[in-house]
Amino acid sequence: MNQLKTIDPKNIPVVPVRKEYAFYSPVQVEEQVNLAYDLYRNGDFEKAYTYFIRSLEIKETSLANRCIGDILFTRNDSTALVYYQKAYSDYKLNIRFLLNMAILYVQYQQKDDAKKLLEEIKKLNPDFKKIPQLEAEIKKLKV
Repeated sequence: MNQLKTIDPKNIPVVPVRKEYAFYSPVQVEEQVNLAYDLYRNGDFEKAYTYFIRSLEIKETSLANRCIGDILFTRNDSTALVYYQKAYSDYKLNIRFLLNMAILYVQYQQKDDAKKLLEEIKKLNPDFKKIPQLEAEIKKLKV
């Protein structure tokens, strides 16, 4: 910015409002993802799901994968894990996201993966109230 000011002080570029990376959507699907996210936030999960799926056919986004994972999680659909795994790198610091993913790993008897996420949750927030319950569920697994 400072260099641009010295070159042409009258021409100062507009800097867009910064979004969290996980909420970033490429221009090819930005409108569709934003519409889907508004529907999602307003509880219209069926329509949101449809728009998110269509957006993924054009371009992968973490937000679409996360929200589809959340929708499928509420339906007890095992494919939620597929979408969560795709969104993981952008949401690995989100305890609620990690908890949902760990719960799915427990449900589908994936003990090692559930333990790994439990450790990540403990590092992020050792006092998180769901830790003892998650630990107990993981201990019950036979694998």
